[in-house]
Amino acid sequence: DRVDAVTVAQFADELLAHLRDETASLGAILAAVRGVHVAMRDWNDEALRTSLEAEARELESSSVLQKRRRQLQDRLALALHLAPDEVTLGRLIPLTNGGVRESLDRMWSGLKEMSAETVQLNRQNAALIGQSMAIARGVVERLARVAGTGESYTAGGARAGTHVGPLIQWGA
Repeated sequence: DRVDAVTVAQFADELLAHLRDETASLGAILAAVRGVHVAMRDWNDEALRTSLEAEARELESSSVLQKRRRQLQDRLALALHLAPDEVTLGRLIPLTNGGVRESLDRMWSGLKEMSAETVQLNRQNAALIGQSMAIARGVVERLARVAGTGESYTAGGARAGTHVGPLIQWGA
């Protein structure tokens, strides 16, 4: 729709600037997750602590970006007469053209690639942790001559889950 394309064009600079910030933030998170992976693989406690601290800082600062993303989505939704959850890059990109469209496509593609790598590394990290816990549990069981203690649980009694990192929340 032509009216929607004009509306999106009015937000293009802000949208591109926000996506640059999202790209930088996710890049920093990915670098920290890579650091965690290498540190765990190499059994480097100091590097692991440093990488986990960096990941925690980046995740905390990404919450500010998430808030800004939501505000931008709300404003676009109002201008486009859509529900905020319907304002996705998949819906906005076709309403653009030229350099804006190319930039949005390139940034979205990069964000999806970094997000997929982050998820993959976090799954590998979870597997490394699981293996380490299984080895430690086996050693403790042999030393104490007791049977396995089973799964891990949170303080609330729920089965402990695995952290898999941030995902791109703009949708398809």
